[in-house]
Amino acid sequence: MPLMPVKLNSAATLNYSIPIVSCLVFSMHDGKLTGPHDGFGTVDWDLQRMWASERAMIMRNQGFIHPATLVPEELEYNKGYEARLAKLNEKFEPEAKSKNSTDKKKR
Repeated sequence: MPLMPVKLNSAATLNYSIPIVSCLVFSMHDGKLTGPHDGFGTVDWDLQRMWASERAMIMRNQGFIHPATLVPEELEYNKGYEARLAKLNEKFEPEAKSKNSTDKKKR
């Protein structure tokens, strides 16, 4: 996922599950440390925030992927993972076998 530059004290949002990054900027003036200032608090970062949101949506629309992990066959906890997916698959049935699928098409 892309990193989202945010202003200081921004609320975390779960819209896209984007990792957020804030920045404190310090300066040295006459041998004294000054600051902190909000590094991402200016409007010139709005474009990067928009790009991060767009890229996150593109990644989300690709479906069930594992960008940060191994493929399911190589996971250490593969047996539990497969068991969980098997339970989920039991709860669903293909649309062609659905009893109501013909009713929906008639409407």
